[in-house]
Amino acid sequence: MLDCVVIRAVDMTFDLFVRRDTEDLTIATWFQHFDPKPGVDFTAQAYELDVPGVSVGFEDGDVLVWRYAASNTNGVTSWIPNGDGVNNMGRIPFFVLPK
Repeated sequence: MLDCVVIRAVDMTFDLFVRRDTEDLTIATWFQHFDPKPGVDFTAQAYELDVPGVSVGFEDGDVLVWRYAASNTNGVTSWIPNGDGVNNMGRIPFFVLPK
Protein backbone atom coordinates (compact mmCIF):
# COMPACT_ATOMS: atom_id res chain seq x y z
CA MET A 1 0.00 0.00 0.00
CA LEU A 2 1.33 3.38 -0.98
CA ASP A 3 0.04 6.86 -0.54
CA CYS A 4 1.69 9.60 -2.52
CA VAL A 5 1.55 13.26 -3.37
CA VAL A 6 1.78 13.95 -7.09
CA ILE A 7 3.05 17.41 -8.06
CA ARG A 8 3.29 16.86 -11.84
CA ALA A 9 2.12 14.05 -14.12
CA VAL A 10 4.64 11.26 -13.86
CA ASP A 11 5.24 7.67 -14.93
CA MET A 12 6.67 5.53 -12.13
CA THR A 13 8.58 2.26 -12.19
CA PHE A 14 8.57 0.23 -8.98
CA ASP A 15 10.86 -2.69 -8.15
CA LEU A 16 10.67 -4.93 -5.11
CA PHE A 17 13.65 -7.25 -4.73
CA VAL A 18 15.95 -9.05 -2.34
CA ARG A 19 19.60 -8.04 -2.34
CA ARG A 20 21.77 -11.05 -1.51
CA ASP A 21 25.45 -10.18 -1.38
CA THR A 22 26.01 -8.67 -4.85
CA GLU A 23 22.95 -10.28 -6.48
CA ASP A 24 19.49 -8.71 -6.80
CA LEU A 25 16.62 -11.23 -6.86
CA THR A 26 13.52 -9.60 -8.36
CA ILE A 27 10.22 -10.26 -6.61
CA ALA A 28 8.08 -7.90 -8.70
CA THR A 29 8.28 -4.93 -11.06
CA TRP A 30 5.33 -2.74 -11.99
CA PHE A 31 4.53 0.57 -13.66
CA GLN A 32 1.97 3.27 -12.89
CA HIS A 33 1.04 6.67 -14.33
CA PHE A 34 -0.02 9.37 -11.86
CA ASP A 35 -1.75 12.68 -12.53
CA PRO A 36 -1.87 15.45 -9.93
CA LYS A 37 -5.15 16.27 -8.24
CA PRO A 38 -6.99 19.27 -9.70
CA GLY A 39 -6.29 22.74 -8.37
CA VAL A 40 -3.86 23.10 -5.49
CA ASP A 41 -4.87 19.93 -3.64
CA PHE A 42 -1.65 18.36 -2.36
CA THR A 43 -3.28 15.76 -0.13
CA ALA A 44 -2.08 12.20 -0.59
CA GLN A 45 -3.54 9.94 -3.24
CA ALA A 46 -4.21 6.39 -2.11
CA TYR A 47 -2.52 3.78 -4.26
CA GLU A 48 -3.21 0.17 -3.34
CA LEU A 49 -2.80 -2.88 -5.51
CA ASP A 50 -1.92 -6.55 -5.59
CA VAL A 51 1.11 -7.34 -7.70
CA PRO A 52 2.04 -10.88 -8.72
CA GLY A 53 5.55 -11.75 -7.65
CA VAL A 54 8.13 -14.48 -7.60
CA SER A 55 9.11 -16.35 -4.45
CA VAL A 56 12.83 -15.94 -3.83
CA GLY A 57 13.15 -17.24 -0.25
CA PHE A 58 15.20 -15.45 2.37
CA GLU A 59 18.58 -16.14 3.88
CA ASP A 60 20.52 -14.50 6.71
CA GLY A 61 21.93 -11.19 5.49
CA ASP A 62 19.29 -10.62 2.78
CA VAL A 63 17.92 -7.09 2.43
CA LEU A 64 14.44 -6.31 1.09
CA VAL A 65 14.65 -3.31 -1.27
CA TRP A 66 11.88 -1.16 -2.70
CA ARG A 67 13.18 1.00 -5.53
CA TYR A 68 11.13 3.58 -7.42
CA ALA A 69 12.05 5.81 -10.32
CA ALA A 70 10.20 8.60 -12.09
CA SER A 71 10.20 9.23 -15.82
CA ASN A 72 8.34 11.29 -18.39
CA THR A 73 8.09 14.32 -16.12
CA ASN A 74 9.57 17.79 -15.94
CA GLY A 75 10.00 18.03 -12.18
CA VAL A 76 12.45 16.62 -9.66
CA THR A 77 9.80 16.19 -6.96
CA SER A 78 6.91 14.98 -9.10
CA TRP A 79 6.06 12.00 -6.88
CA ILE A 80 6.47 11.84 -3.10
CA PRO A 81 5.92 8.52 -1.31
CA ASN A 82 3.91 8.74 1.92
CA GLY A 83 2.63 12.16 0.88
CA ASP A 84 4.08 13.86 3.98
CA GLY A 85 2.32 11.40 6.26
CA VAL A 86 -0.62 12.44 8.40
CA ASN A 87 -0.09 16.11 7.49
CA ASN A 88 -1.49 15.37 4.02
CA MET A 89 -3.57 12.25 4.82
CA GLY A 90 -0.78 9.86 3.75
CA ARG A 91 0.34 6.56 5.23
CA ILE A 92 3.77 5.01 5.51
CA PRO A 93 4.28 2.69 2.51
CA PHE A 94 4.15 -1.02 3.36
CA PHE A 95 4.07 -4.37 1.63
CA VAL A 96 2.36 -7.59 2.61
CA LEU A 97 4.43 -10.55 1.45
CA PRO A 98 3.11 -14.12 1.47
CA LYS A 99 4.61 -16.51 3.99
